[in-house]
Amino acid sequence: MRGWLRRVLARKPWRTSARLRLSADRLRRAGRLADAEALYRQYLADRPDDAVGWCMLAHCVHAQGRLAEADALYAEAAALAPDNPDAQLFRAGFLFQRGREADIPPFAIRARAAGATEAQIAEACGQFGLGLEPAPDADADAAALWIDLTDLLIYLRHNANLSGIHRVITALMQHASAQPARIGFVLTRPWSDVFWALSPQAVGELLPMIEAGQGASPPMRALIDRLVRGARPASPRPGLRYLQPGAFWLNEGSPPLHAALRRAGAVEIVLLHDLIPLTHPQLCMADQVQLFNGVVGEVLLGAHGFIANSRHTGTEVEAAIDAHGLPPRPVAVTPLAHAMRPAAPAGDWPDSIAALRGQVFVLSVGTIERRKNHALLVRVWARLLACGLRPPILVLAGKPGWDYSELETALAETGGLDGLLRIMPGLSDTALETLYQNCLFTAAPSLIEGWGLPIGESMARGKLCVTSERGSMPEVGEGHALLIDPEDADAAVPLFRRLITDHAWRAGLEADMAARFSPRDWPEVATTIIDACMGMAVDAAQAGEPARPRLPPGLRFVPGPILGPHARAPALHPVAHPLRLMLAEGWRPPAENGCQMAGAEAWLHLEAMAPGVLHVALAASRAVRVTAQDQSVEIAADGHAMLRLPLAAGPHSIRLLASMDGIPAGVLPWVRLVSVELRGG
Repeated sequence: MRGWLRRVLARKPWRTSARLRLSADRLRRAGRLADAEALYRQYLADRPDDAVGWCMLAHCVHAQGRLAEADALYAEAAALAPDNPDAQLFRAGFLFQRGREADIPPFAIRARAAGATEAQIAEACGQFGLGLEPAPDADADAAALWIDLTDLLIYLRHNANLSGIHRVITALMQHASAQPARIGFVLTRPWSDVFWALSPQAVGELLPMIEAGQGASPPMRALIDRLVRGARPASPRPGLRYLQPGAFWLNEGSPPLHAALRRAGAVEIVLLHDLIPLTHPQLCMADQVQLFNGVVGEVLLGAHGFIANSRHTGTEVEAAIDAHGLPPRPVAVTPLAHAMRPAAPAGDWPDSIAALRGQVFVLSVGTIERRKNHALLVRVWARLLACGLRPPILVLAGKPGWDYSELETALAETGGLDGLLRIMPGLSDTALETLYQNCLFTAAPSLIEGWGLPIGESMARGKLCVTSERGSMPEVGEGHALLIDPEDADAAVPLFRRLITDHAWRAGLEADMAARFSPRDWPEVATTIIDACMGMAVDAAQAGEPARPRLPPGLRFVPGPILGPHARAPALHPVAHPLRLMLAEGWRPPAENGCQMAGAEAWLHLEAMAPGVLHVALAASRAVRVTAQDQSVEIAADGHAMLRLPLAAGPHSIRLLASMDGIPAGVLPWVRLVSVELRGG
């Protein structure tokens, strides 16, 4: 209460100008924008030094859609009071809303210097200090290859230990860091066509912290914050190769990113680790399946080529492209390395695993979830106990994941394995290395994998691995892994019994593996991936063409979010018809009530599967004219209209232009696309 009173008294409410300001504030909060604007102008005639007053006027003008005027007012307020954090944050927030991320840093820097907190900056700008303190070496414009680290940086903020995908990104980053003139690192943002170059020096500082298992620690977060603050906007160019090595489905994908690379004539390449949510949805969370399937089609159509981490994944990518009728794309297969972890000192037993020292145990590394199929191991161990054999301790090294009810059911059926099971989440790389070195053998009976890092890690350390006969796992094993049917515990029992009891046989297999198996190391794989990116053949003309999803006649496409309470189920299979891609240029992210134009111009990129008339349903909150090709429609304030465009079968890029009579250029038209439908005739 006292703070509020101080703020009110500071305005000197007994003055006429102060009463005008209070009245204008009330009208603005009530939504009476034109009346509030008039009072703010009267107030500012008497108090032209009030920067926040200019911001309030800018708010009213912005809310009425007069962008150019609002832009000038926010800029005037920021220049008037460089030491006022609110004026700087309002200016930065406006720029962020308009997609002008590259113009934000000076205002966010001033806001921070004036006392704004990082949380206030993040709230205003939708970012955590992105580009506030550009590093001198944050410049990827001359690099021939960009590697996107967005997924890794987000992951390291919240996780101490790396997953398989993030081990691959880290190892690739380690190799690429030695080539700063040739390879740059970039960051991307949700539904944005702006790329941010990262400091190679700061990226290099990440590596020892990752190897030390410092993910999610305060020092790691501080370094990531510094890396993000030091970023600079980067412009893609013809011939550039851009590699997305991580989760391309982050933040519901980004059609504007595909469009920006294509407009620039750059080549987008995606490293695909698997298509499991598409091919085996029953083994994944429902939201993961919905998100992945909603985005993977955009990647298969929007990217120029792919790198697959195994022959199995490469075959599945080609099969998905063919099955869904998408244009062929080059797919380079570069099998991953067998050993991803740096070697740790032999015999180092940290407290987390000290109880296993001197014990005989079998190791299974991987997230505790249904797909990893740990339930089969529990049932095998129970059958061995029932036969009178007391098997070694079974160690499951991994954090709990999604749906491990099968494991819990198996434990309930077997009475908990008489104390022979150890579940060890969150182990450091040092602890895992020690377990690998000291286990009897390993087991990785997954139902499906895109690669299978634990198999290779085991073999690279001279340990036999029992794994599944499905997917990529036989590939990783290269004839030395012992294969089983992952759904037949009874058939697996004899193999496990012999491995446990027949020491001479097991030693002979290990000796044969040591003599004939040559594990791939990461430098070899990283070199292969980078060479595959640089050498991937892409037609120069096609590289610059927009990605156009196929729109069949009779289908009504209503844009909306992929996830959340307002998610809209796709009318057709989203992999075969990734229709959001038609909104990749000039549109804001699809929302519950459609998709709003980001300015006065936007494009529809699509391929009409038959000749017909494209019906584009539009809405607007103010009177506006929308023109496309040689057709125009008038939309009344808070009204709707249908734009009808005759189309021949084939690819189209349709420019929509919104204009308003008597209103200056730069005023936001507030036009919203409600639906798109191709009708015959």
